[in-house]
Amino acid sequence: MSRSLLLSAIVVACFAVSAVGEVPPIINYQGVLTDGAGTPVPDATYDITFALYYQETGGSAFWTQTMPVFVSGGIFNVTLGDFSNEPFENPSFLGITIGGGQEMTPRRMLTSAPYALNARTVQDNAIHAFKIANGTVVRSLNGITDDVNLSAGANITINPTGSDIVISASGGGGVGGTGAAGQVAFWSDASTLSGENNLFWDSLNDRLGIGTPNPNGRLRVESSELYTTVIAGDRLDNNTQVLRVNFTGTGDADPVAVYGQSRPADSRGIGGEFIGGYTGVHAFANVGNQDRNTYGVHAEAIGTGGISRYGVLAEASGPGAVYCYGVFGEGKGATSSYGIGVQGHASAGNGYRYGVSGSVDPGGTGYWGVFGDALISATSSAVYAAGDLTYTGNLIGPPSDARLKKDVQPYEGALSSIMQMETKTFQYKLDDPQFAGIRMAPGKHYGLLAQDLETVLPELVVERVHPKSPMSEDDGASPPLTIKGIKYMELVPILVQAIKEQQHTIEKLESRVAELEKK
Repeated sequence: MSRSLLLSAIVVACFAVSAVGEVPPIINYQGVLTDGAGTPVPDATYDITFALYYQETGGSAFWTQTMPVFVSGGIFNVTLGDFSNEPFENPSFLGITIGGGQEMTPRRMLTSAPYALNARTVQDNAIHAFKIANGTVVRSLNGITDDVNLSAGANITINPTGSDIVISASGGGGVGGTGAAGQVAFWSDASTLSGENNLFWDSLNDRLGIGTPNPNGRLRVESSELYTTVIAGDRLDNNTQVLRVNFTGTGDADPVAVYGQSRPADSRGIGGEFIGGYTGVHAFANVGNQDRNTYGVHAEAIGTGGISRYGVLAEASGPGAVYCYGVFGEGKGATSSYGIGVQGHASAGNGYRYGVSGSVDPGGTGYWGVFGDALISATSSAVYAAGDLTYTGNLIGPPSDARLKKDVQPYEGALSSIMQMETKTFQYKLDDPQFAGIRMAPGKHYGLLAQDLETVLPELVVERVHPKSPMSEDDGASPPLTIKGIKYMELVPILVQAIKEQQHTIEKLESRVAELEKK
């Protein structure tokens, strides 16, 4: 049986609502279903598919809905939707399909309900902010809605010109002044800006000059004042640093974090001066995992004339101190080849040269011009002299005070030990590269061989580590040498005992000779 769909009415639910109401997003549709002869179909429920198109023929549906529809006397009524997301901005056409048949033709064009035509002219208070899409109109200015007025302030003029609003300043706002390009402006009084070359900004190189119009660094300060720059802080904390200078670059170079120079004339000027409550200068150098000499303080005094030059001149004075150290040096390092507390170097030339000079004025319990402290071991020395050790006073030591000693026993057989010793003449191997830097004395010498003495008095033979050229970067990386030495000072009491034993023998022989002469 052929069937046709006759459209009786289409009603769009777009009725007038109150300001707080919402338009129902649905469409009411009524139709009459007849057979080919125009007779209404039997009363029953039929599956009907409704589809909406933007084209009268062809194309794809942008919305479909299938539902069971009860037909009575050929008439049916349905509610289609939800159409909340459909703007219906273009003409739309409704297609209807009964069951699994073909879509009926022609498609029906959707039209407006009579009251919906009223939307062409919006009445007062009919549109609200929530009905306006984002990005289409300005809803408020700084939270102000409805009527917004632009009010001109002092020396400001607002002129509407067509669709433009021109906001201009009339000038003469009470602020003025003079300056030149590059000068930093400052308030010379309450309402005047000024500039001068004592404050200069180099915008091309991002540099600030104070006291100069030509800064050659990020900040350059020049002044004829007593104090050119004063930086003060008052935070009482062990970690306070009033001035901190960091070099943050990386690479194989030796940049200087702080550089001080003061040389108004030859032999005049002090490069830097520091005053501390208990430490004037605390210098720390951390070479990291590198084979390179490290100096907490590296000081040089050079020139071509003058009387004295001191790489470091340090004084410690003041009443009431238990210890006063002009220079106190520590050499530390768990894996370092050398640990040198204080090292001095004086180059050759005319006049006097002191690698390290120490002096002390009497005035306390003890006085030490130079004090060295090191644990006694084969790899440490309280004082190491790579060259002659010269002195004008007495050589005292090791300690001989009876209060320091225990297990004191007389020594016998000294003469026998002395008789086993062999004195040698020799010269040092000055040209042997493996001993370079030991600074051994040239010429002919007299002494004992440590290896020979070990068979007689092994307690007098010791092994000590000798550094090789610690002033040289290349040699400093070479391992130190372990060399045998002799405690010659302890030979003195053995020689004394040997003389006594020999004298005792002589006296016995003299006594026997005297008895024989009486016979």
